[in-house]
Amino acid sequence: MCAMGTFTISLMYASELYPTSMGSTGTGSANAVERIGGMVCPFVAVALVEGCHTKAAIIVVEGVIAISVMCSTDPI
Repeated sequence: MCAMGTFTISLMYASELYPTSMGSTGTGSANAVERIGGMVCPFVAVALVEGCHTKAAIIVVEGVIAISVMCSTDPI
């Protein structure tokens, strides 16, 4: 629920901040990567947890979240 809310807010923000061609290209690219990540994540998470690498699974998820935050913030 929080991820969908975040995507909706960023979609509205990007459409108002950037020109139409840039905003739609960025939003479409982000949506494609999001869907690929949604398909790959269960395989990676299950493999790490089943191999008793719970700490590694948490670190991978936190790393992806940190990279996402860095990519989505507006550089000043």
